[in-house]
Amino acid sequence: MIDFNLRRRLRNRVVHTRMGHTVLRQLRSSEVFLAPETELVIEGYPRSGNSFAEAAFHYAQRDRVVPLAHHTHSAGHVLEAVRRGLPVLLLVRNPIDAAASFMEECEGRLSAFVALREYVQFHQPLMAVEPHIVLGRFEVLIEDFPALIGRVNQHFGCDFDVFEQSPDTVREIRKKVDNISLRRAKFLTRYSTDQGADMKAKRQATLQGYKDTLRNDAGLAVPRQRALNLYNRLCARKDARFRVAK
Repeated sequence: MIDFNLRRRLRNRVVHTRMGHTVLRQLRSSEVFLAPETELVIEGYPRSGNSFAEAAFHYAQRDRVVPLAHHTHSAGHVLEAVRRGLPVLLLVRNPIDAAASFMEECEGRLSAFVALREYVQFHQPLMAVEPHIVLGRFEVLIEDFPALIGRVNQHFGCDFDVFEQSPDTVREIRKKVDNISLRRAKFLTRYSTDQGADMKAKRQATLQGYKDTLRNDAGLAVPRQRALNLYNRLCARKDARFRVAK
């Protein structure tokens, strides 16, 4: 059996190119791909709030069904969406937090080096298409997702519904995330609102350990700095060509 990290590295050599979305289709992945009826693409590196954004967007539209493409975690998917002239919301999270959460989700099978390298491989090709993407920082996604919908509407001339975010609506959205997990994976994730306090505490301890490694391991200096540089460059574009809700 091929090592998990090797499989991930082989995947990443392909899916972050312009033809990457085609390869994913051939692998019969379960993610939702671009289709002729797609109205919006929401993408991001794993653990950047992808499921929350999907659930929050559908919640905002109420009874209106808007076809989304999402959750491939593939730069190729975004590049193809841009080529087709579709609205794209790119979710971006600090690489230390995102990579640590991804490592925890993979239950220790994903190495810190591969996690950081994948962060770079995902984001680097998207710098070339920045005028055609709306960037949503993770913090804004969680605290004020309606602002991101507004940015998408403004930049692409869309008319997606915007809602008032509150503790009550966030609880409803998190329930939707649970429902998504049940429908796709047949079980509640470790990030479920129903997760017990002991499990949450254990997860936080594990996450902190991964963050310490990602921040301090001298052997990760090169991929860590590349990932941080990309993140900072993306966030700095709010006054240039990237549209960032902040």
